[in-house]
Amino acid sequence: MSRPLSRLFARLLRQSRRHHSRHGLLDLDDRQLRDIGLTRDDARREGTKRFWQ
Repeated sequence: MSRPLSRLFARLLRQSRRHHSRHGLLDLDDRQLRDIGLTRDDARREGTKRFWQ
């Protein structure tokens, strides 16, 4: 694979992982959110960001 395509693929993969991680915050209960130092509002803000943000 060419270098530019390889970098593009890596970037898309990172963005996808970030999106899934952020979206996963929405599934956590309040106790789990407290354990990682987030509030429900924090999780909602992060979980609804666009994948490119």
